[in-house]
Amino acid sequence: MDEDDSNSEQHQSPELTKETFHVAGKDLQIYKAPKFDSGVSGTFLTGQSLWPSAKVLALYLTLIAETVKSACGVLELGSGPGLVGLTAARLAADTDGKVILTDHEERVLQITRMNIAANFPSQPDTPRCAHLSWGENVEEFRKQHGQFDLILGSDVVYKEDAIPQLFQTVGTLLSLNDSSSFLLAYDTRGGWLDEHVDRHSEQAGLEREDIALADIPACRQLLGSIEWDYPLNTNLRLIKFTKKGER
Repeated sequence: MDEDDSNSEQHQSPELTKETFHVAGKDLQIYKAPKFDSGVSGTFLTGQSLWPSAKVLALYLTLIAETVKSACGVLELGSGPGLVGLTAARLAADTDGKVILTDHEERVLQITRMNIAANFPSQPDTPRCAHLSWGENVEEFRKQHGQFDLILGSDVVYKEDAIPQLFQTVGTLLSLNDSSSFLLAYDTRGGWLDEHVDRHSEQAGLEREDIALADIPACRQLLGSIEWDYPLNTNLRLIKFTKKGER
């Protein structure tokens, strides 16, 4: 996945900006909230912004494209603008909407739907978009959409109290196939989140494998191109989770 900074531009609405990424030989256009204008004091919700861990996870997906293609169902949790899920859909040459992007905030889903429409206009491989709140009506979601071989999440752990619900949801929706996995990328916020992630994933019956960012080609270049307040290469974490006994 190549990011084209020169194609970052203002959307026709003065409130949104656009970044263009190159995935599987095609452009992927992502509309998003402006940087530093989200959260408690900003105009937008945090989930409407595009965070560095999403770019890292999207890049990693391009390296495991065959895994994405072979997955029977791909689910993104807390999709936000949808870069990760849309990258998966592009790589999978998605048919019959096997990729589903989710969020729990309707205002966030509006941007998600906008990006789906911008990149998959009237195509049979259009990914789907759905509302999902972790820990709430997850069994009903499973009955409607099934389980997934690949679940994705980027920068979705930044509040301690949401982490148990995240892993509860993953435990319900992750299939039992040998190749099934949950990929999680997040900002460790100085490391204090790691203990909670490790403990709650263990309680959910998941085994974890850390993926070193240094082993991902072009990741250092990607992180170096992002203006941030602290070094991203030492503060982002990428983990592969599998159900215990499944490899």
